[in-house]
Amino acid sequence: NFKRAMRALWLLIKIISESPFENRISLKESF
Repeated sequence: NFKRAMRALWLLIKIISESPFENRISLKESF
């Protein structure tokens, strides 16, 4: 279960880092 959580977290970071800076800001504001 820990490996699954780490993989999901890594995928989330990968998606955020690959998205444009504007999308990153809008994501931060939505949370």
